Order: sequence, then structure tokens, then C-alpha cells
Amino acid sequence: MRTSALHPQSDGQVERQHQTIINYLAKFIKTRQIHFEIGQKIWLYNPRRVRGKAPKLQSRTWEGPYCVEKKLSDVVYCIRKSNRYKNKIVHTDRLATYLGRPVE
Repeated sequence: MRTSALHPQSDGQVERQHQTIINYLAKFIKTRQIHFEIGQKIWLYNPRRVRGKAPKLQSRTWEGPYCVEKKLSDVVYCIRKSNRYKNKIVHTDRLATYLGRPVE
């Protein structure tokens, strides 16, 4: 929103709009800060595309559960599925908390 210096009536509208944007950004950033503890179980997002098959008919894209081995930085973790598998280094954008499988 643009205002001129000679129109002080719209200053309140501009300030309110700025506050709304700041509140929105603060809520969004707060919800995206994800931290995992060492030993915590997590899901790994691993998309696979098979040629000639519709995406909705392809296999699941979340694998796991994996276990967090190390925290390499604020957004990069070293994870492992079990002792038989190699460690994988992944970004937090590809991780989600493992809450267990639903009982059927």
C-alpha cells in the first residue's frame, strides 16, 4: 500500500497491514523450526517416479522409521534405518516425526 506524506489518515492502515504481515511471518517461521533428538524415530520423504505410471498410483513416498544418529547442523541430520544399512545425511525438509503405525 502506498501513501503520500500529505495524507496522514492512511498511516494507520499501513501500520496495521505491516503488523498483520509480521504476525503471519512469525507464525509460519515458528511452525517450520523442527528439531530432532538423537535416537528419535523419524520418517524420511523419498519421492520415486516410475515412468508410465500415474503419481497417485505409485508407492508411498515416506520411508521408515529411521533413527537419528547425529546432528550435523541446525538443519542437517545423519540418520540410519538399522545397523545393517549405511548412514544417510538429509535435510530437515525431508524429515517428519514418527508417531508409530496405526493399529488395524
